[in-house]
Amino acid sequence: MASKFSQVLSVTRKAPELTAPARPTPREMKQLSDIDDKGSLRFRYQSFFLYKNDPPPSMQGSDPVKVLLVSSIRKRTLPLV
Repeated sequence: MASKFSQVLSVTRKAPELTAPARPTPREMKQLSDIDDKGSLRFRYQSFFLYKNDPPPSMQGSDPVKVLLVSSIRKRTLPLV
């Protein structure tokens, strides 16, 4: 739907200029956080999970792809409050 109001934006180009920092960049050593100390969080592992096809009785005969698509569409179309 087109808006009744239109906005005009005026832009004036100028020559580029270098902006210097307000103060020198700090040069210091920081301690690692607790998250950085955990070896299991330091690396990314590729994995996949396999599940047994044992749907609950309420899902018997349903197409899982269709159920996921409908669910994702509903989540996107809910009004934001």
